[in-house]
Amino acid sequence: MDWEDLKYFLAVARTGSIRKASTELKVNHTTVSRHINSLEEDLGVRLFERLPSGYACTPAGEDMREEAIHLERKVFDIERKITGLDSEMSGLISLTMPDVIASHLLLPDIKDFTFAHPNIELEMVISYQTLSLNRREADVAIRITNNPPEELIGRKLGHYKVAAYVNRQIAEEFSDEEIASRYQWIGWENEERYPTWVKNSPYPDTPIKHFFNHAGIQLKAVISGMGIGMLPCFIADQEPELVRIGNNWIRSGYDIWMLIHPDLRQTRRVREFMTWIHQRFEKYQPLLAGEMN
Repeated sequence: MDWEDLKYFLAVARTGSIRKASTELKVNHTTVSRHINSLEEDLGVRLFERLPSGYACTPAGEDMREEAIHLERKVFDIERKITGLDSEMSGLISLTMPDVIASHLLLPDIKDFTFAHPNIELEMVISYQTLSLNRREADVAIRITNNPPEELIGRKLGHYKVAAYVNRQIAEEFSDEEIASRYQWIGWENEERYPTWVKNSPYPDTPIKHFFNHAGIQLKAVISGMGIGMLPCFIADQEPELVRIGNNWIRSGYDIWMLIHPDLRQTRRVREFMTWIHQRFEKYQPLLAGEMN
């Protein structure tokens, strides 16, 4: 049995969709369909029911999925352990992080690392989703979280504060409560209009009106004057068009962690990269704490 066919089978079984599986595997959907059809023909059994809502595993497909997951885990274990023996300062490092961490903090330091180690090839996946280090979707993950997964190892890079910000041109209007009431908070998707963080803010009676699921777009919305943003200080304090309101009110935000799978702890290029980023991150502590305003 071809492992490539099993890889495509698992992607469809996980996502329930040929197109979603093709996105996950970074191939076109006809390639996924071809591998699924080939696997079913070789085995002489139907693994999926083709339904209007998507692909659902047949009983034979469910049995296949359990065995394939076990095999996939073994394959990734072997890959990580072999990679973990690598002592060369060359090769690929796959890195994932949110875009605001890259654009407002680490990109210059990452550039310096690649210049200092020209035999390193870097692949950066900008994502707010939690990519799986167990499944080798990335080697190193920089995540915004107060509760990093216990199965991973890493270093806490820092803790950032957040504050209320608006466009500098409308900041003076907030001294007039009647005018200030025209503006609303900008929030994340699926939030209620008066979540706890709004109730504990300097403007507890101001509802959330606009919702964005992307920090970079939320930042741009606040800069445009659309409303008030509860933004990380390390982002907003670097934007000359923004100013804090609420008598410089500030509160605790989240931790930033750099994480890897334990099997990669002896991989020299990964270890050196983590040390480089950890050391460079020290200079960002005042910015994270909101002390550069």
